[in-house]
Amino acid sequence: MPFDYKNEYSRYKKYYQSLGETIQKPKNRAYSATVFSFLAVSLFGWYAIRPTIQTILYLRREIKDNVVVSQKMEEKISALVEAQALYQEVQPQLSIVNQSLPPSPEVMSLVAQLRNLANSTNASLSAITIPTVPLAGQDATRSAQQPGAGRGPTTPKPAKLNEFPISIQLSGTFATIQSFLGGINTMRRLTSVDTLTLIPSRDSGIAAGTNMLQLTLKLKGYYITQ
Repeated sequence: MPFDYKNEYSRYKKYYQSLGETIQKPKNRAYSATVFSFLAVSLFGWYAIRPTIQTILYLRREIKDNVVVSQKMEEKISALVEAQALYQEVQPQLSIVNQSLPPSPEVMSLVAQLRNLANSTNASLSAITIPTVPLAGQDATRSAQQPGAGRGPTTPKPAKLNEFPISIQLSGTFATIQSFLGGINTMRRLTSVDTLTLIPSRDSGIAAGTNMLQLTLKLKGYYITQ
């Protein structure tokens, strides 16, 4: 069936005229202007406010991240404060540690302690022998002569425990030698007994009622270097 536009136009013409009359009314025109104005303001307002909203959301996320970082920093600061307090608590004892394990051999200091121990226990000290021992600062000189030394900061190496031998010969009664050996264990300088030889002394029996013994003791002295 062919489309009859004339009949259709006359059919819908009255609706167009009715809509036009409705829009032309002042009240409806005011409502229409208000609606279109609201839509226009909403559309342009969204594009104007959107960057601000994005900035606010970004700042809120950044503030949240900064709060987390601040909490971690406070935890680290608290740990450092505790470590500082612990260091101050043990600081008076660090000198004792340095005396037990000095940063250099300090042979003369060890010899003096052994002589004082022999005198305090009434032992007759006949000889103290130290075959070999590095000179003070020799390890540092070797480190400075290594290739690459002095070319910038390097990772610090862990402390190294070094040792050197020392031999002692003394004589005395059994009680005297026992006191001397006990004194070595309580001596501030750290040492260890390698070998111990105990034989009757040639002077045994000279003094009435005494049995003199001769002690040959091989020790190891220790010190720490970087």
